[in-house]
Amino acid sequence: MTYVNPTFVYARGSIYLFGLGEGKTVCARYSFGDKKSYYYEIHDIAGDSYVSACFDGSRNIYLLGGSIDHKLFNRVDCFDITTKKTRLVTNLVNIRNYPPPHTYYHNNLVYIVGAKTNFTMARSLVSFDVVNHVTTVEHILPEITGRIMSCFDGQDRIFFKEKETIITYSLANKDAGKYASKCPVDGHLVYDPATDGILILGGMSKNFRHSIKDDIWTQIVDNDKTVDRLKNSGCLVRG
Repeated sequence: MTYVNPTFVYARGSIYLFGLGEGKTVCARYSFGDKKSYYYEIHDIAGDSYVSACFDGSRNIYLLGGSIDHKLFNRVDCFDITTKKTRLVTNLVNIRNYPPPHTYYHNNLVYIVGAKTNFTMARSLVSFDVVNHVTTVEHILPEITGRIMSCFDGQDRIFFKEKETIITYSLANKDAGKYASKCPVDGHLVYDPATDGILILGGMSKNFRHSIKDDIWTQIVDNDKTVDRLKNSGCLVRG
């Protein structure tokens, strides 16, 4: 099965990913409970690649984007983890799905980090209301020009890498702040609620932990054998 970061999402004891398997668009689920993999064919989503996914904490995984034969789509779909069915929510008229942004769900809003809109050529933080289907540009991200590297604390703060620093954006206050320390590498960002810190996973000798309180980066000694994880996806599994 092939897939493009960041279609990897954790929900109710399982990891879900969406991509192309044996010529069909499928959802793959790995259950930690019985340690087995399950596959569900999806007919209504153009999701072989360029799909971003986020879980609403209940039963729905919202999927943004998708492509077929290199044609990109700006659709929003909803995958019900109980029924294993998908439905089209809407098509986003003013959002461009290249390169694939990151998405996070909070209070009926899907926050899209790194979206390009028809209103500005710069990357933006955009919110999409899943009930009213209203799209709002929350914040402009002019310094992000390459791969999106971001994470969400699940409550208020979205973190994203901008050049060599980490920016934090408050959903409640609608303002951004910048940490003084230099981010040591590029990689996949993961928020760790146990330590209120950020992990950046770059691969062999390139995995670091950031203390938000102290603004200090510490290298993780973990014997990682993968040379480069920049193109990998990942998610935090809470025990």
